[in-house]
Amino acid sequence: MFGEQLTGGQAAIVTIFSILMVFLILLLLSYFIRVLALLINRKGKNPAAAPEAAAAAPPSEDEGEDLTLVILSAAAAYTALKKKQDFVIRRIRRIEHPESAWSQFGRYDGMK
Repeated sequence: MFGEQLTGGQAAIVTIFSILMVFLILLLLSYFIRVLALLINRKGKNPAAAPEAAAAAPPSEDEGEDLTLVILSAAAAYTALKKKQDFVIRRIRRIEHPESAWSQFGRYDGMK
């Protein structure tokens, strides 16, 4: 078996079979991931719990911690709500303390 010469037809059959096996395994993995996503979403049926938990956190005085809190609350709201129409922005306010040029550029670059 090892060391035998393969003809062109045999090599083509081995190649096609190998490619089919790879795509079949990828297809099975994608179905497995979908089933896991359905199971995970079924457990978290309370969408209002995550934004309330993020809103209940005490405000921080440090800019880095404020930014982390904003990012975490936005991520919690995004993952907790299934539809984009369910999310309502109630208030937009400016940060009271001035920012450095580095943090302004970082925020601007993150919005792209």
